[in-house]
Amino acid sequence: MSIFCLSGMTWGQAIPQVDLNIIEKEQDKIQRRNETQRRLLELKNKSGGQTQPQIVPPAQTQGLPDSQTCFQADEIILNGVTLLSEDEQADLLAPYLGNCITLGDVDELLRAITNLYTEKGYVTARGGVPAQDISDGSLELNIIEGHVEGYELQGDKWMKNMRLRTAFPFTIDRPLNLRDIEQGLDQMNRLASNNASMKLEPGSSQGGTMVKIENQSSLPWHLTTGYDNSGNISTGIQQWTGTVGLDDTLGLNDYLSFSWSKDTKTGDPQQSRSLSGYWSVPFGYWTLSGSHSFYSYASKINATTATYVSSGYSRTQKVELDWVAHRDQDSKTNLGAFIRQHTAASFIDKMKLDSSSYRLTSFGLSGRYQDKLWGGIASAGLTYEKGIKALNADQDNGITDPSTPRAQFHKAELDLSYYKPFEIAGQNFTYNATGFAQWSPMTLYSTDQISIGGKSSVRGFKENTLGGDQGAYLQNTLSYALPQTGWEPVDKVFGTFSPFVGYDIGALENDAKDDTEKGVLSGYAFGLKSSGGYLTLEATYARPMRSPVHLDERHHELHLSIAASF
Repeated sequence: MSIFCLSGMTWGQAIPQVDLNIIEKEQDKIQRRNETQRRLLELKNKSGGQTQPQIVPPAQTQGLPDSQTCFQADEIILNGVTLLSEDEQADLLAPYLGNCITLGDVDELLRAITNLYTEKGYVTARGGVPAQDISDGSLELNIIEGHVEGYELQGDKWMKNMRLRTAFPFTIDRPLNLRDIEQGLDQMNRLASNNASMKLEPGSSQGGTMVKIENQSSLPWHLTTGYDNSGNISTGIQQWTGTVGLDDTLGLNDYLSFSWSKDTKTGDPQQSRSLSGYWSVPFGYWTLSGSHSFYSYASKINATTATYVSSGYSRTQKVELDWVAHRDQDSKTNLGAFIRQHTAASFIDKMKLDSSSYRLTSFGLSGRYQDKLWGGIASAGLTYEKGIKALNADQDNGITDPSTPRAQFHKAELDLSYYKPFEIAGQNFTYNATGFAQWSPMTLYSTDQISIGGKSSVRGFKENTLGGDQGAYLQNTLSYALPQTGWEPVDKVFGTFSPFVGYDIGALENDAKDDTEKGVLSGYAFGLKSSGGYLTLEATYARPMRSPVHLDERHHELHLSIAASF
């Protein structure tokens, strides 16, 4: 009889599967935000007016009349051109063909050719005028497009060769394109221990360039450990956290990390623990990554006649391949594909609940574009994911009820971000906005639903969230970087302190199949955080402003965290 009574209240007092989903999505959002910030920082660094490295000797113009004499140019031949299209060549030559041109005009044409090559990333291309007879109205220009003769990198021969091959594959003896070198440097600088830059120096062959990689490397391992109160009441609010990162363990510019969290309680049925690992290896414009995460929880349920323990676990594996399809001086376009498997199980006093235990496998495609916008940097990503029957996944055979979650689902996600630093009266401010939207025409398991409420979506609703198949949220934060103290020991430990304020809003699309899948959340937050030092501190006060009537609203939340990095 007690089990029968429990079944009617399990979802109200046990930790719902959606809470498990929130924790996993928080971790995924943090990883995605860190990756976005890293990529946005790459673009931001390029906006500082840095000059592009070039090796462009002066154009050679021997064999032509003096600068005051014009000659007829009925035909202009560009020798050695392979990287410009016929239309591009025609556009370059059109102002001069059929006209009487001077040496100054030839210089202007050579500059236009060099500039076009430079815009396309071929910064070592150059042109010259060979000795020739121009009496027939024909002018020949020799174009040397430039190629990579080799790379130089300090360090052990075998290790440096492997690092160079994964950062700059298939580029030796091919046209030197600055974008290829930038991409390789980006792959090396993915690792926190690297600070790689490059110099272009003339090679020994005509048109050849040696690329010298200079890297001021630090320790290849990184440890961060901390404490916060980000947990749930039912499974433990106070949490210990930690991350270990290992750079270049195989000499392939690869990255390996392990992260964990655990509630601070001991000897109590209420508990939560997580462990995750991540590994990635680059190959030029490609990056292969794999991750595994495990999360377990337990909480007490006070039923009418007895107390029970609700417990469960979640396990996720993901393999992803990312490709930089296009990049230029200001923007970058990424395309990717991934396969993911998620397994979840729930128990009441060690008795498995089939309704909230499942295994899902999905395949997805993604695209991301980043560019400068209004003095800041914007990023937009689109993901399509479809549940498949591979790897022993659950199947939807015989399901007719539209309210039943589907294993063979499909959904689309859109995530947006905008980062803009600016100054007012000489003081540094930053505006950061992140948005996320999800669409699916079918009922999803909680792990694939959108969760609204919490630190990464709508602040002020850590314990009370909305979960559904379709919805969106927008988070806005304005921060002010306080001047450092000027006392080196303090600045080295704490870095820069930044007070901030934020306003967030999110909503679920009304679902006729579930009365709880609807409503709007909004909240505000303010606080103080530090960054750039050995210690990272954050204190955030958040308060709800709007919530649906079916959600139990709390009056305020105070989030505290401290982390030490070594």
